[in-house]
Amino acid sequence: MLVEELMAINDSRDIIKTAREDGFEEGIEQGRKEIISNMLKLGLSYEEIAKLTNANLSDIEKISKQHHIKAPILSQNRGFFCLKRRFQNLLVCNY
Repeated sequence: MLVEELMAINDSRDIIKTAREDGFEEGIEQGRKEIISNMLKLGLSYEEIAKLTNANLSDIEKISKQHHIKAPILSQNRGFFCLKRRFQNLLVCNY
């Protein structure tokens, strides 16, 4: 009977340890998604976000759709490449 109780305690500890690890991983993933969402809101392109976060383009696109954030539009204006950010309709040009 004592052996069974000790085994039950060890099983409970394993369950708690696994739950903590799973919760920790979920927290990291949620934080990563929040960072990507913020980068999208600032108008960074999918490629820039992928370089900075090591995320897949498909994951970034999925987050963009989930948060209803449109991707920035790249356009060429008088020979200069400009990024029209949908965030606050800013126009930023690199000359």
